[in-house]
Amino acid sequence: RQMFSVMESKQDADNTIANMKRVLDVFGLGFSPMLAQAVEDERSEVTGTRRAMEELKKSLTAIATAVLTGAMALAAFLYFGPVQSILRRTGEIVSGAKAISSGRLETRLRLNGHDEFTMLMASFNRMATNLSRRESKLLTAQSQLQETVDARTAELRAANHKLEEIDQNRRRFFADVSHELRTPLTVILGEAEVTLLQSGDKLSAPLRKSVETIQARARRLNRRIEDLLRVARSESGRIDLNITRMEVGAALTEAYDDVAPLARQRGMAVEIDAGPGDLYVNGDKDWLRQVFAGVIANAIKYSSTGEFVAVKAKPGAETIKIEVNDRGCGIAAEEIPRIFDRFFSGKNQPSGNETSHGVGLALAKWVIEEHQGCIALESPGRLNGASGKSDRPGLSVIITLNRIDLGGVTHDVGTNQRR
Repeated sequence: RQMFSVMESKQDADNTIANMKRVLDVFGLGFSPMLAQAVEDERSEVTGTRRAMEELKKSLTAIATAVLTGAMALAAFLYFGPVQSILRRTGEIVSGAKAISSGRLETRLRLNGHDEFTMLMASFNRMATNLSRRESKLLTAQSQLQETVDARTAELRAANHKLEEIDQNRRRFFADVSHELRTPLTVILGEAEVTLLQSGDKLSAPLRKSVETIQARARRLNRRIEDLLRVARSESGRIDLNITRMEVGAALTEAYDDVAPLARQRGMAVEIDAGPGDLYVNGDKDWLRQVFAGVIANAIKYSSTGEFVAVKAKPGAETIKIEVNDRGCGIAAEEIPRIFDRFFSGKNQPSGNETSHGVGLALAKWVIEEHQGCIALESPGRLNGASGKSDRPGLSVIITLNRIDLGGVTHDVGTNQRR
């Protein structure tokens, strides 16, 4: 039964297909000419479109070829025309700059035209001209400077030669003077020693004191002559100090002994306040004693008869100040800055018939500074030579030295130096 059902279904399908074929055949017979015409029209349109596209392609190819040819022609024109000119001028500027940098300042660029490059090249030429002028001025100045240097060098050589001659003459002078002084000084020392040895108790105390003073002064003078000989023999021309630990009070006492005859001659009193006995400094005893004596003698010379000179040692924590005050006429304020200059002599001269040579204070300044100290001067009393009495010192000389303790430790000096 199932087989018959399948066969019947197949028979129905075949009938349906046959009916559809018949319907299609009838449709084809009615619409076939119309479809053929539509297909033909489409084919004609496609053919026309293809032909138009081919023509457009040919036209575009021709246009592109023409544009490319024109661009190449324009590029060639620009390269061989303005661009080549620009490159050539740029190359000239670069070559000119290299020439200028290498020192050939006479280099100039050739100008042609009126464009911006011509203006640039003209500016370049002006720059080169200015550089050339400046170099010419520099060469002239260098030549003049060299001539000046040569002239100054010749002057310096001549001055140096003259200084060498002066130095040789100085050494010769010191040696000759020292030799000439030592001979009579040796005689003086010998005579003083013979007098003291042979006289015994025959000499009175004042006379013996005088002979001993002569002997002591002669020995000190002999040491100064030895200093002159050392200066004459040394290359530096300086005096070497014999630095030892010394007591300031003892040096002041010896300085007073040196100037006591001058004070008695002037009828003046010298007050010495040496302070406590533990005031020690590192110094050359002979030179410091000479400085103290010179400053005290200077105060005596510039004071009137009957006045007095006060000398006082003031100890500080690290320094010792020695003040020498007189009641003289003082000095003018404008002379104070030069008072320590060598050979400077102020308007006010020593009393009596003595003359100031301007050496004592300059020597004192040198000695004190060699001891790392300082010396200053003040004139608080009778300034500018005013007349009349005053309780204030006419002139004060302040010497500051480094103080040491009993163990010999040196302290730094203060910075109160004035001129």
